[in-house]
Amino acid sequence: MLAAVNPCGFALLPAYLSLLVLGDDTPSRTVAVGRALIATAAMTAGFAALFGVFGLAVQPVAGQVQEHLPWFTIAFGLLMAVAGAWLLTGRQLPACGTSGRRQVRGAGRRRARRRPQSWQPWRTSFRT
Repeated sequence: MLAAVNPCGFALLPAYLSLLVLGDDTPSRTVAVGRALIATAAMTAGFAALFGVFGLAVQPVAGQVQEHLPWFTIAFGLLMAVAGAWLLTGRQLPACGTSGRRQVRGAGRRRARRRPQSWQPWRTSFRT
């Protein structure tokens, strides 16, 4: 149910809930409203439990991090500006997880294959 808050999942939420509420059968209005209320209560309880537990787990660390947060945001902003300038010069950022081997010059290039001169796609017939 947590996927419902991301942009893609939020757009699909009405369809998911209508499928959940209506089910395979066509219930009466009172049954559909009852299912909708149960789904709403379950979703609310799930979000409250998830974010409550996360808040309780993060709260002890949050106070210590909060006093250093302004300096972190400045350093992170400068790092992003340097990375952007680096990319604007036409260079690439180093990738994590590379094996450390140097790439052989020209090994990554693909050579275009020449088609035979007799091949003419506009004259190809797909009739059987």
